[in-house]
Amino acid sequence: MAGTQAEELFLVRTPADGVPVVWSLTPDDGFASKYPDLALADGRAAVTWFDERDGNQEVYLAVALIAEIGAGLEDVAHRVTDTPGHSIGAYLNWNVDRLGLAWSDDSSGQHEVFVQTFDALGGSIGEPRQITHTPSASLIPAIRPWNTGFILAWNETDLPADSTGHSGILSSQIVSALVP
Repeated sequence: MAGTQAEELFLVRTPADGVPVVWSLTPDDGFASKYPDLALADGRAAVTWFDERDGNQEVYLAVALIAEIGAGLEDVAHRVTDTPGHSIGAYLNWNVDRLGLAWSDDSSGQHEVFVQTFDALGGSIGEPRQITHTPSASLIPAIRPWNTGFILAWNETDLPADSTGHSGILSSQIVSALVP
């Protein structure tokens, strides 16, 4: 935990002299900030993660110039999800000047995959779209640019009704979808 109250996000840069420079990207507020993903394009950095600061795991997004990202994310971060379930596994990628963000949310009693797009400054382009509607848990979405949209891939995982961990997985398969 790097001496913090809970898990926080850090950025480490190693310049030519080999001495690493470490920046704290999220505040040491006692609430976990976990599992970041980073996408770089045209001098801009997009960072996503899920955070527990609001009493629930919710997805956050920050977009800034690469040169400014070391100053921390608080001034540019905004909460993407606001659901009663846990929003986790957020991953992102650029397609030219459009950013695609995919995550899993369990508000319906099991995880489903959602996607939302943003402009080059991190402004929302439309509402989040639910991609999956399955009896399986839809987890760990990957997102890549495809033509003018995105292609998603994720795991569809069947768990026993009483299972809370990976040891109880009954089956798992990879599924994909194109998102315009």
